[in-house]
Amino acid sequence: MIHELSLRWGQSIADTLNTEEKAATYALGLELIIIQGISLVVILGLAAALGLMKTTLLFLAIFIPFRIWGGGPHLASFACCLPVSCILILGPAWGAAAAIWPSPVLAGAAGAGLLLGVWAVARWVPADTEKYPITDPQVRRQRKRIMARCLLLWSMATGFCFLQAYGTAAQALVAGAGISLLLMSPAGYTLMGFIDKIFEKEEGEAA
Repeated sequence: MIHELSLRWGQSIADTLNTEEKAATYALGLELIIIQGISLVVILGLAAALGLMKTTLLFLAIFIPFRIWGGGPHLASFACCLPVSCILILGPAWGAAAAIWPSPVLAGAAGAGLLLGVWAVARWVPADTEKYPITDPQVRRQRKRIMARCLLLWSMATGFCFLQAYGTAAQALVAGAGISLLLMSPAGYTLMGFIDKIFEKEEGEAA
C-alpha cells in the first residue's frame, strides 16, 4: 500500500514539475519519508509506554542526523523495517537506561565511537545504496563535511555529559552513534541484507 501510494504521488510530482524522468526518484524519497515517519511515531509511542522517552530521544538526536548525512542501507519493506527499527532503537535506549556503565567502559566506548566515526567519514560516507547511488563528487564531499561536523558535535555533547556525570545521557549518545556507524559499515549492509532475505523467505512461504 505504501509503495503504491508513493508511486502515485511521485508520478504526480513529476507531472507537475514536468520532470518525468525523476518520477521513480520522487517515489523512492516519498516512500522512505512515509515509512520513517510512521516508524518514528510507533517508536516514540512505545518509548513513552516503556518509560524510555529520555534515552530514546537522546539516541535519536544522534542516530537521525548520522543516518541522514552518513547514509547506510534500508530494508526492502515496511513490514521488515518497522520491527527492526524498534529493536535497533529501543534496545540500546533500554540498555542506556537500565544501568550506568563504569566510567572506564563509557570513556572507552566513546573513544572507540570517535575513531570509528573518523574512519567512517574518510572511507564510507556517504554510504549510498543501489537504488539511490550518490555519484556526484561535489555532493559526496558536502555529505562528508556535514557528517564530520555532526561527529564533532556528538563528541562535544558526549564529553560534556561524561564530565558532568550524566551517565545515562552519555550512554544514549554513544549508543546512537554506535548503531548508526555500524549501519554505514560493510557489516551493516551485510546484516540488513541478511534480514531482508529472512523476511523475503517468510513472505514467500506465507504466499
